[in-house]
Amino acid sequence: MAQRGFPEILSFGDVGYGDELLRGAWMTLQIAFCAYVIGVSIGLAGAMGKLGGSTATRTILNLYTTLVRASPELILILLLYYAGTGLLNFAAGRLRLFGSSREWLRRCGCGLSFRGGRLCDRNITRCGASDSRRSN
Repeated sequence: MAQRGFPEILSFGDVGYGDELLRGAWMTLQIAFCAYVIGVSIGLAGAMGKLGGSTATRTILNLYTTLVRASPELILILLLYYAGTGLLNFAAGRLRLFGSSREWLRRCGCGLSFRGGRLCDRNITRCGASDSRRSN
């Protein structure tokens, strides 16, 4: 079996990985857009609550700000990754948004699901299923 060259590996179709790389880049942009929209929404809601909310709302948001600023970023990332995904799946399952528990992520444009701590795109990888085209 001859070794494939770089242009052949990046080609589209059955012989290369170009289509998978392009879909991965598109998925990355979708995730970034969803994260931006969610972050701006949460930031605006928090800013409006701190500037014009009731005393209880301002106190809660000041406590949140103090806790988030005082904790290391890596701890927050790990907490959001492991606890946040479970919380999102639980909430989506309880609320039955859009008919199924993860359909709301696809409606957002992300098309993602969380299984066993892994972030998966059901349409591309089927969460770890092997790609039958490249099993050689």
